[in-house]
Amino acid sequence: MSFSLQKTKRVDPLPASKLSKKVIEFKGGSKTILCIDGGGVRGIVTLHALKALEKELKGRCIDIFDMFAGTSTGAIIAGALAYGVPVDDLIKLYRNNYKKIFTRSKKRYLLVAAGILTGAACGFIAGTLKSLSIGIAAGIVVGFLISMGGIFIERYDNKNMIKILKLLFKDTTLAECHKDIFITGKDTVRGETTYFTAFHNGKSDIRGTYKDVSLASAITASAGSAPTYFRAVGRFIDGGLGSFNNVSYAAPVEALRYSAKKIIKGWVNDKGKTDPKGKWPLYYYPEDDNLYKPGKTKVVSFGTGRKISNMEKGEAMAKRRAWNWLGWIISELMNDASEQQSYIAEKDLDKNQSIIEYSRFQLFWSQKSLEVLKDINNEYGLNLKLPKSLRDGTKYNLDAVKKFNELDQLGVAFGKWLSLSQKKGDPKRFYLKGYISLGHPVISNPARFHIDIYSKQVKKELQVVK
Repeated sequence: MSFSLQKTKRVDPLPASKLSKKVIEFKGGSKTILCIDGGGVRGIVTLHALKALEKELKGRCIDIFDMFAGTSTGAIIAGALAYGVPVDDLIKLYRNNYKKIFTRSKKRYLLVAAGILTGAACGFIAGTLKSLSIGIAAGIVVGFLISMGGIFIERYDNKNMIKILKLLFKDTTLAECHKDIFITGKDTVRGETTYFTAFHNGKSDIRGTYKDVSLASAITASAGSAPTYFRAVGRFIDGGLGSFNNVSYAAPVEALRYSAKKIIKGWVNDKGKTDPKGKWPLYYYPEDDNLYKPGKTKVVSFGTGRKISNMEKGEAMAKRRAWNWLGWIISELMNDASEQQSYIAEKDLDKNQSIIEYSRFQLFWSQKSLEVLKDINNEYGLNLKLPKSLRDGTKYNLDAVKKFNELDQLGVAFGKWLSLSQKKGDPKRFYLKGYISLGHPVISNPARFHIDIYSKQVKKELQVVK
């Protein structure tokens, strides 16, 4: 299978003296960190938002940002940008190869065949033509559902993703990237998330425990190992599991506290106890040596789109069976973990401690988003075919291959929305701090969700509790 990489090029960062005035103003004398969520094919939305940012600042991402951080599809984008792949080339890469990455595992055909044979055998034993026909039909249905759903085997083969990453990055290590990098992978052996990092303090001083890991390997561990979608990569599964599908908090903390050159402060023995004769060093990271400084660090975070899972009043009471709750619970666990990263980064690191300056950009799949983007499409003559299915976020899963073209169009419109002002005289959204979202159910509908209205409803409902 061939991959469309022949036109992908690697670019070098510009010296500070050649940066555009807008890039210099945007950085504001701070080091800048770009954080990108996971989300599979939805990464195309973020890429168009980044293209709009580049157009607004008259600069390239590799010149705008000092560090690139991401998980899953965000790891692909972050790694490629840190390496030096232009945003336009990344958009082409996604457009040309998304179907090849999400290629169904050939093992599923074995399951379907096994299901058919088992059904046929049961029908044959029953001794009637009707039983044989029913058995074969049942085998086909069961085999198909099992193989498509990833119950017994992974849905997709990650070999194509690995081939693309190796062709793109070859044997480049994290240390050999142009810019600092942060990629997450869930370690099943240690039972924790691993941060693959490299911090550059000049060519002769590259920091990070995993700086010598190949870029392709780190990205594969983060992006090519989502359970039920792809098989594990060694000990690693998708870095977006748990709290780190959004790295808005983890990435700046790592940069602010662990970008220093580590120094040995003691030793431990095999039992984990402090021992001058131990063979395992204990490290510390001198605060003054960290490359990212409190008050001089700017974090820009991009989501890849989010489904609104707010229920209508009374809907929760109607869900009385376990399977009615399963999908909603899994979705909320991921969403809550993601929101927590943004909340702590904004409320604690930014507003309370003034350690970072934080901005978060997100698109919600909603009727409100569709209306706004359609208006922008018409007003600015973008000539996009925006889908009605934007109202239903269930259609935009990480493997929504059939919806890729819609996501591609939505990304262009969302990027345009971010490059505009909220109203005449206001700064453009790219320059705003805090949570900048389109279609957020609470922010976009205060008449329904304002705390005064909400609290009255809560108190009234709780009156029935005896």
